[in-house]
Amino acid sequence: MKMLITEVGSYLTGDAIADAVFDYWLALTREHRADVVRVPIMTIDGERSYVSLTIGWMTSLAAVDRDDMADLEDDEAVRVLAAKTRGLHPSGDRSMQPSDVADMSLGLLM
Repeated sequence: MKMLITEVGSYLTGDAIADAVFDYWLALTREHRADVVRVPIMTIDGERSYVSLTIGWMTSLAAVDRDDMADLEDDEAVRVLAAKTRGLHPSGDRSMQPSDVADMSLGLLM
């Protein structure tokens, strides 16, 4: 288990989940972006719950190992976070299309 530590609180979650959150946070930070993610956590009562966290640019995130507890697993949460992380890395598999840019004028007045 790992404890995710943010500016607003600390949340106990599984190793793979915490690693996926951290990877996505780093990718967002590099892009100067932020996102809200839903993260499975373990409550103080030992119950499974969820927290919505804002992560990315201009946010802080740390993870501390907690080897004294059984790991929390959620393959779907890890898959979603990994897909979001991959989505931030350009793959070069296609050229940019006009639909990729909402405003082609780029705010220039003609």
